[in-house]
Amino acid sequence: MLQFVTNNFVLEEIKMSTQKVTIQDIAKEADAPVVEVMRVIFGQNNLGNDVHNRIYRAMEHLDYVSIAPGVQKATGQIGLIAPTVKESDYFRGIFEGISNSANAHGYGISVSLHNDAVRQNLNAIFSDDKIHGVIIVVPEALDEIVEYSRASDKPFVLVDYNGDDDISNIPTVSVNNRQAMVQATQHLINLGHERIGFVTGRMQLISAQERLAGYREALNDAGIAYDADLVTHGDWMRPSGEVAGHALLSRAVPPTAVIASNDLMALGVMTVALEQGLHVPQDLSIIGFDDIPLVSSISPTLTTIRQPLIEIGKAAFNLIKDVANGKAPDNLNVELSTEFVLRESTARANR
Repeated sequence: MLQFVTNNFVLEEIKMSTQKVTIQDIAKEADAPVVEVMRVIFGQNNLGNDVHNRIYRAMEHLDYVSIAPGVQKATGQIGLIAPTVKESDYFRGIFEGISNSANAHGYGISVSLHNDAVRQNLNAIFSDDKIHGVIIVVPEALDEIVEYSRASDKPFVLVDYNGDDDISNIPTVSVNNRQAMVQATQHLINLGHERIGFVTGRMQLISAQERLAGYREALNDAGIAYDADLVTHGDWMRPSGEVAGHALLSRAVPPTAVIASNDLMALGVMTVALEQGLHVPQDLSIIGFDDIPLVSSISPTLTTIRQPLIEIGKAAFNLIKDVANGKAPDNLNVELSTEFVLRESTARANR
């Protein structure tokens, strides 16, 4: 089995089917250098880089999944089940926070990427005796995660968790999604916008539910009636933002502003607006969420809500470290604050 060692991590390539997919296979499929494939896998990517976009498509086409066990450390191992590679800009900051904290405390990290084989990934992580606890970012199949945890007697921490399950006794890390979206919506209302479109994330997740709730709360506080026709559903990815942009801007009376539940979907909306000859923000104000690196370098730069991604990773590591060592954490459900970042994509309503 090919292994690649970098920054105290070992990547082992595993294909959860009858045929293994290697990094070389991905590089060949994408017509890209192996080193660029490694950069994508470890989150050192540039969203606007065509080579990396080809690598993403190749990974999806080959149904690639990686398990990246950390080099054995004196203290032990922490398991990390991470989002699909398409979400690496969001995950990169969280991973940095986790890995920095793990290195500081002498822990290795074992990483598994979500894909269709998520259940096999769960088994690989939870059955590893070297792993003391597991951090799960944007969890899927929460009921199965709980079952694996109980069977293995291995604790876990959820980051951006499912909102339909009882997580009252489960350690979690999140941000103040609802209040952040209240602030973003109020900003547009203060600029004179009343028809404000909204693009949700995947509504199975508590973050998406809370962001929609914050939007509705701000409208209600301002005496603006909630209009379901101004709300479209996305999946966090840019193409769904483009679909939402077409839907919202085709309304008989289109919105004068749009809030998207993350930056990628906001960029999708912006793309559609510019293609239709609209000027941002003169004709349409747009707000995102996350503050990924790209949005401060495009034109116009994107007004957004900054998530403290590195701090989320640090908090998740500290929680799992305490729980794995039998220490009761001071706070089982950690909620961190966001920051509203005002840039060029919002302006006063002109109609």
